[in-house]
Amino acid sequence: MATRSGPTPLSTKVEQMLTEARVIIPGCQALLGFQLIAMLTRAFDELPIDAKIMHAAALCCVTIATILLMTPAARHREAFGGDEVFLKITHSIAITIAAGVTLLLAMSLLWYLYPMWLRARQEGLRFPAA
Repeated sequence: MATRSGPTPLSTKVEQMLTEARVIIPGCQALLGFQLIAMLTRAFDELPIDAKIMHAAALCCVTIATILLMTPAARHREAFGGDEVFLKITHSIAITIAAGVTLLLAMSLLWYLYPMWLRARQEGLRFPAA
């Protein structure tokens, strides 16, 4: 007869969840890649508009699922004793929020403006002044 050892500790549950997410994430990324590649084919251009809209909706769902699966692991790595890194260092919510907003803006600029700048530079065009 088996005996119960009691409830599973929270740290074990978190570690199991992170391990499961690490296994699932590559599958989601592969599916996302296949969906993006499908849009580059000639056959995709010949699909009716309803099918293209459904494909776009599915692409959005897979993207959101991938983000949601990646978030706990990233959050777990960034957190320090339950506090954000900047909050742990500065003990100031205002500085923590400012750092978060600054990082968000920096990432957004790098994600959107840097590729535009590179493309303009490759084409020999002058990048418009902001």
